[in-house]
Amino acid sequence: MKRFLLILLSLFAIQAFGQTNQTGQNKNVLSAAEFYQISFNGISLKQIIQTQGKPARVNQLFGKKFPFEKANNPDQYWINFDDDSLSFTFYVNYPEPAILTALEVESPQITVKVHSLSFHLGDPVAQLKGVTYSMDKIARTQCIIFVPGNEKDRYFRVDFNPFTKRISRISYVAIRKNEDEQ
Repeated sequence: MKRFLLILLSLFAIQAFGQTNQTGQNKNVLSAAEFYQISFNGISLKQIIQTQGKPARVNQLFGKKFPFEKANNPDQYWINFDDDSLSFTFYVNYPEPAILTALEVESPQITVKVHSLSFHLGDPVAQLKGVTYSMDKIARTQCIIFVPGNEKDRYFRVDFNPFTKRISRISYVAIRKNEDEQ
């Protein structure tokens, strides 16, 4: 339910992408290649997607045993990986490939890289220069949302506290499968 609410709230925030920076470009809109190269301690979003939620592949990618829990229905289920620093969820609907539907950074030890920007939870948002900010009035936070091209069914979101100006949440949400995920 928490993830569903996040998806719903964030869809409203996506509408703020019409703004551009002073050079006339919107740095929040990335090419598909740039978007899928968003990385977490050097592991790209594309690499995580390519594991298709298979525990052995996830463990190999991260070089450690990644704790997970899985729903019981063998044909249609979710699998959630969570190690207290990074959590992500795949939705599986056999015979289709698994879809990465959510990812959240949970530790300031994770270095996130988006294009030329590197940051952590708790960092000052001022270091994310040249991007467009949006206000999420329901969650009472400000956020930066990155999307791949014109797609509006997936995004990468960086929330920050409007008073402290520090990054408070880093997440990825996808609503449907994309050809780039295969």
